[in-house]
Amino acid sequence: MLDVVEELFAGGPTATSILLWPRHVQPARGRELPFPLEAELPARVVGGTTDATRGLELADEMLGEPVAQLVDECTVLGREVEVVHRVLLLCVPGPGIRKIIAPVADVRVPVRADDVTPEWLTALLAAERPGVEVVDLEIVSRTQGAATRLRVRPTYAPGRDAGLPARLFVKTSLTKRMLVADPHLYVTEVRFYEQIRPTLDCETPAVYGVALDETTGRFAVVTEDLAQRGASFPSAHSGLRAADVAPLLTTCARLHAANWALRDLAHRYPWLETTATGKTARWWIEESRALVDDELRQPYKAAAFAAGRRSLDAVYEAFARLQEVNDREPVTVVHGDVHIGNCYLLPDGRGGLLDWQLMRIANWANDVGYLVVTALDTNERRAAERDLLALFLGELARCGVDPPPLDDAWLLYRQQMVWGILTWLVTPTAMYNEPLLDALIRRCVTAAEDHDSYALLGVAC
Repeated sequence: MLDVVEELFAGGPTATSILLWPRHVQPARGRELPFPLEAELPARVVGGTTDATRGLELADEMLGEPVAQLVDECTVLGREVEVVHRVLLLCVPGPGIRKIIAPVADVRVPVRADDVTPEWLTALLAAERPGVEVVDLEIVSRTQGAATRLRVRPTYAPGRDAGLPARLFVKTSLTKRMLVADPHLYVTEVRFYEQIRPTLDCETPAVYGVALDETTGRFAVVTEDLAQRGASFPSAHSGLRAADVAPLLTTCARLHAANWALRDLAHRYPWLETTATGKTARWWIEESRALVDDELRQPYKAAAFAAGRRSLDAVYEAFARLQEVNDREPVTVVHGDVHIGNCYLLPDGRGGLLDWQLMRIANWANDVGYLVVTALDTNERRAAERDLLALFLGELARCGVDPPPLDDAWLLYRQQMVWGILTWLVTPTAMYNEPLLDALIRRCVTAAEDHDSYALLGVAC
């Protein structure tokens, strides 16, 4: 602990001081701090400059490597440390200005279970809930997929819960390496919760805090624990009926309506890809084939795919054309991965969406087709899908959107069926299980045959 007030002013009336800040302390992010400062701050001044534009350069020099490349591990700069520090820049205006601006400060993103501590959670939550203090933390359950999912029970200091619930859900990555082909997919999910979620009037989890390391793609998102609202989490084996899917389509319509046909979507959300452009689109066309070929060596996947009687070359050609179709107007912001496993149902009849890392700017039909095909068995889908599409269009109209005519929408819906074939073929069995993936692949290949999706996309088979 050090009295740093004098050192902060040592550089002159417009100084930028570079400090090392302990990870368990939460400085303000782009906010004003009260002045004068408390006499002691848990920080160490390691440099200063009167030129604010030199701040980051000086921090690089003081630390011996670019700040942007620092990774929160158990060592920093090749030496073990008891507490891993972050860099904080304090810009001190003239003596007559009674405030300090802290423009650069991040909550550490956990990389191990030991990092998920009361102090860490306090720091993360305090950005949006000032005054909160977590004094103890119990991890109730942990599951591991592409991300780590924790249900936690915090104990708050008396009178310091800041209105937060007794149970929370933490989504992060507590593995030695990120278990996704592109770790920056989770940048999209964090940006959704920061920038888009507050603008939506549809059922999605309440979010209480986010943290992101854009260099590594590691992240943390703290939301409500939906089990506290009695949510159920269906799968392809849940035996859902059309009535169960209807509230999920209502949520999709409200999501789509919020940005329907806006001309400046790329400017508003420059971090969002489109269906036909960006790393994900290129990965599907240029890199996924080898993985799909490998997955088809599993007998159950080969048998499920063969039920469609199409070659893999034909599927890839149709998939590429579908990417172009879904890039045509009217476009909006879509979830991008609305299979039934990314949905939840509530006792009050509402339905919500989870896992937002594949969001993009695209046509509405991809979300709708993918949801219906993965949620319903073949007979239920055949009986209900056109009525469900009409329900979706009706909800768009209630949201103030001029929806496409039903016949036009039906054509676009029918083209979508090839999408799920590749997404489930490429999915490793370990992420779900063999019976579930078998059912999903068969549903998708059958729907593509039912709707003659290949011909509608101009693919001769």
